[in-house]
Amino acid sequence: MAATVLLVGVNLSAAARGHQVTLLEAAPIVGGQFRLAASLPTRPEFGRLTDWYRSQLARAGVDVRLSTPADPAAVAAIAPETVIVAAGGIDALPAVPGIDLPRVAGVRAWLSQNGSGHDSATVTVWVADRAGLAVGDALAGTGARVLLIGAQQEIAPEAGPP
Repeated sequence: MAATVLLVGVNLSAAARGHQVTLLEAAPIVGGQFRLAASLPTRPEFGRLTDWYRSQLARAGVDVRLSTPADPAAVAAIAPETVIVAAGGIDALPAVPGIDLPRVAGVRAWLSQNGSGHDSATVTVWVADRAGLAVGDALAGTGARVLLIGAQQEIAPEAGPP
């Protein structure tokens, strides 16, 4: 039996199972984290992935509502039987002095600003995962000296062995 499913973020599994799916996307375009990653010069393939998601959502008959945050009123209006949250993560900023200064931005926030907002010759990127490396690479491409800091013992351990 098909259920009414509310989706926050892109996930095609419920539609593939025949459910009536509505996707609420706060941004004016789908893609979230992938769209942000596609803005990096070294990650254009993520733009193709967001294009593919859009075509698959249309093919599956998903009711896509752009510029529509998943607030209580929007959820109540749809009255879904199930809600799936497939939204991306948030920046986990360390509790260090100065973290609340205007010149400090998380990786996702910096990408959301289209890579603008830094005017320093030296930039510190506080995360040594793949996202941090990609942002550090983009910053270095602007001529900035990049200092990469991470809590782990390895750089981008989630990428696997070289």
